[in-house]
Amino acid sequence: MASLHWLRKVVEIQEITLREKQRGSSQRWIYENCIRDNYFISWSTYNRYLSRPAKFELRQMKRLNYL
Repeated sequence: MASLHWLRKVVEIQEITLREKQRGSSQRWIYENCIRDNYFISWSTYNRYLSRPAKFELRQMKRLNYL
């Protein structure tokens, strides 16, 4: 199971992406201007984070009393 800190990081990146996409930015622009220099992750890692159901996993951890 993923660590709590890591899941929170993934959720934060997903929320930044959603917020910026609502403003009309592309994922490449978001990565290059908001994510890369703040989180030090690669383009492929960024895309992997976006595909992960992190919020669901956090809820599951809470339900199973891991938190």
